[in-house]
Amino acid sequence: MRNQAAVTLFKRGENCWDIARANRAAVLVDGANYFSALRGALRSAQHSIFIVGWDIDSRVTLCGEEDEPDDGLPLQLGPFLTALVEKRPELTIYLLLWDYSVIYALEREPVPSLNLDWKTPRQIKVCLDDILPLGGSHHQKIVVIDDAVAFCGGIDLTIRRWDTSAHEPDDERRRDPGGESYAPFHDLQMCVDGDCAAKLGELVRARWHAAACHAVSAVPPEQRGDPWPDALKPDFSDTKIAIARTIPAIGDEPEVREIEALYIDMIGTAEQFIYIENQFLTSDSIASSLAQRLQQKPELEVLFVSPEDHPGWLEARSMKAGRIRFMQTFEDAGVSEQVRLTYPAVGPQDDETAVMVHAKLMIVDDRCLRLGSS
Repeated sequence: MRNQAAVTLFKRGENCWDIARANRAAVLVDGANYFSALRGALRSAQHSIFIVGWDIDSRVTLCGEEDEPDDGLPLQLGPFLTALVEKRPELTIYLLLWDYSVIYALEREPVPSLNLDWKTPRQIKVCLDDILPLGGSHHQKIVVIDDAVAFCGGIDLTIRRWDTSAHEPDDERRRDPGGESYAPFHDLQMCVDGDCAAKLGELVRARWHAAACHAVSAVPPEQRGDPWPDALKPDFSDTKIAIARTIPAIGDEPEVREIEALYIDMIGTAEQFIYIENQFLTSDSIASSLAQRLQQKPELEVLFVSPEDHPGWLEARSMKAGRIRFMQTFEDAGVSEQVRLTYPAVGPQDDETAVMVHAKLMIVDDRCLRLGSS
């Protein structure tokens, strides 16, 4: 992403949907940093906010490492968004989340669409996306503000996502709305502006149109302003960023597998080092591509960072077997000495607390960085 070699890797229609320039881009490590930056950007919204997620919970607390922001607005997401539209009648907020399976129902806010619709003003629109094929899920986590600033990555605006990068084992602030503590949680989100934010706006408006059956116009460039968070320092400037998607076949529309293709193409450029953080290591095609590249490049090393265990009955049973199969690929290819799988933990060695790794990150040779929700 930082030089011409990385940019030429991107191929529209093959391993990405589009390539767009960001004047500024920043990687937000962990929920506290993301929620703080997001709160600052949302406060500056003038025309539209799109929040697209696997889950959205109106009870989530939008704050950083500080105990309470000094902006005078409510802490919780639902009341916070309500306060924004009451302050700016011309602002409309669109919430699009997955019409989820009953398998996950106990982990989520009861009947979120009804709760949000009944508790919020008319300027807040809610839609449950149910157009996906049976067995599929909507997994994008995107926020777009006035088509000028966008956040994209792995963090949903829901409970049990907030944590600091210290991942302190006994951090009392890490509690859900019911007062229950939860394990340290690691994830990433990216903030972008410029044309890249506008393209993400185009993507989420298309999603809204497909699910809600009505179109929403883009914010004209001359009305977009600059909602970039004041306290957020960019990590990159004047950078070309590729946007990749996975879309199942729906009706007459063919499937799109840009994310898988970009993973494989990035692996094919690796010379020295690949660093991967991922909640799930189960893809046979990715494992095979890694094994092949490791055979081609004996000096190449791969480091995986993944959670030791997966919470929930479904994930624990399905993903553990997939990870065993994934790692066996390297044994079978004779390259296991070039690969390491690690599980992060914090606290004293005799009483460690595992960190839940929810991130989806890959870095190749310090040349190309990819993060998302898959």
